[in-house]
Amino acid sequence: MSALLDRISLRSGIVALALSLPLMPVQAQAQAQQSWEAGDVNLKVSAVGFIFDSSSDIEIGGMAVTDASAKIDDGISAAAEIEYFLTPEISVAFNAGLPLETDVTPTGSLAPYGTAGKVEYGIGAGTLRYNVNLGSGIIPYVGAGVGRLVIFDETDGAVTDFKVEGQWAPVIQGGANVLLGDHMGAYANVTYAPLSTDATGNVLTLPSSFDMTLDPTVVQGGLFYRF
Repeated sequence: MSALLDRISLRSGIVALALSLPLMPVQAQAQAQQSWEAGDVNLKVSAVGFIFDSSSDIEIGGMAVTDASAKIDDGISAAAEIEYFLTPEISVAFNAGLPLETDVTPTGSLAPYGTAGKVEYGIGAGTLRYNVNLGSGIIPYVGAGVGRLVIFDETDGAVTDFKVEGQWAPVIQGGANVLLGDHMGAYANVTYAPLSTDATGNVLTLPSSFDMTLDPTVVQGGLFYRF
């Protein structure tokens, strides 16, 4: 009886092993699909919000206006990104958004003059990222790189001949990708840039300058397609 039970147990084990063999490639493939591979390309689209911590040092006619500053409005736009994986952990990404328009608004003693001018701008960035593959469908990452403030157009307000300079700035970033299948996914990230720029023009014919601190925090969330 003992020998019979041993043979039954052995046969059961062989059957179970045979039944499991076809599932092994599927399980391995499913596991692979939960992480990146070298050569993967992600095309991403998102909504993007710009939150500025803005201020300005102002000079009019060569004299500092110490009781005044200036700020710009926060904004919401759309952005696109392409990301390429050098290894399963290391990727490079390039991101750019649709242009936005904002008012440059004096505060303090210059507030009664109204809007200094309007600016149409865009912000793009290139980042190098480290992806933490946890063996699940959620893959966090951190990154750093460089961003660019691009000025498309300026419109005079209280300041005539109003001009704003484009500038470069370093960026730091944190976010996560969520795999929703073999190709589709969702993502979100937060990027910070210690960004400043200069604006110039004339106030009542007097040459004026605005040394502006922008320091944007950029929040993105959207979908991606994995090639």
